[in-house]
Amino acid sequence: MEAGLGCAILPAVAVREAADRANLVVRPLSPRLYRKLAIVIRRDKVLHLGLRETIRALKSLSRKGA
Repeated sequence: MEAGLGCAILPAVAVREAADRANLVVRPLSPRLYRKLAIVIRRDKVLHLGLRETIRALKSLSRKGA
């Protein structure tokens, strides 16, 4: 976008700062777009308590949204 080549569909977080929006027009899409996310973990990764709890919390959130 900064190079002046057209338009883009971006997550809102990409243009959250006022400085980012100074030269841009940001319009929400209708209907809203959604995307599926995934957790990717190496097979040889040890799942420490913090990571296990994070995964558990994310799975819990996904069940609530289903």
